[in-house]
Amino acid sequence: MSFFRHFFATPRVWGLAESQVRIDIEDPVGRGLIRAKPRVDVDEGTYAPSGENVFGPCHGGRAGASPISRLTIRPVLGYDHREVERVRWADRDWLEPWEATLAPGVDECLPSLADYQRKTDAEVEAGATLPMMIEADGRVIGVVTAANTVRGALYSTTVGYWIVSDYAGQGITSLAVAAFIDLLILRLGIHRVEINIRPENEPSLGIARKLGLTHEGYRPRYMAIAGQWADHMAFSIDRESLPSGGLVQSIWGVDLLGE
Repeated sequence: MSFFRHFFATPRVWGLAESQVRIDIEDPVGRGLIRAKPRVDVDEGTYAPSGENVFGPCHGGRAGASPISRLTIRPVLGYDHREVERVRWADRDWLEPWEATLAPGVDECLPSLADYQRKTDAEVEAGATLPMMIEADGRVIGVVTAANTVRGALYSTTVGYWIVSDYAGQGITSLAVAAFIDLLILRLGIHRVEINIRPENEPSLGIARKLGLTHEGYRPRYMAIAGQWADHMAFSIDRESLPSGGLVQSIWGVDLLGE
């Protein structure tokens, strides 16, 4: 019996049921949470790999596409990893220039997708990492991730994210990051969330300003991006500096968590 429980049990996410960390947003355009079409003077970026927030240039978006009727932010579990990788690979020309890579000159290999899936799912269950995919009407369009989670005396984590080029510029990234920070602090018990942004990336800096994150300083050669060490600017928010009711409530006037 224990064998079947192990392979068919409902997955736990940081000790909670998947439904407790899932965020469904109905009619985000009609409620004024995102834009129906990309802005030319886009105030958000397009891509940030797990553990850092680096965005590329603005993209034209989906010309003539129908407005999104539902946004979902939910854990990436099991075979979800394969769909996320398929989407990422299909838009690799847009994403790879901003992607975190192995450090230059290290003798280390990236895991296979199957090994990564097993390792990440175990870390999700243990509360060490949390990748959440962003879906627009059931289509995977991006990921927002909490990584490098430390408990004990810190209870901190680092957030990174990416979104595909077709959906850039609609305000989806800002909303998803804000909702994820609210989830981490208000429901999952994290005290401090950190975000690191490349200084040349003005669109991503705009997200930090919009969310009211605290600028903590400059980090030279902080992380390897596209095979080279890259400088970053550090931003953070903690439970004490989080607005009452959370970021989404404060900025958009909507309670997505019901906390």
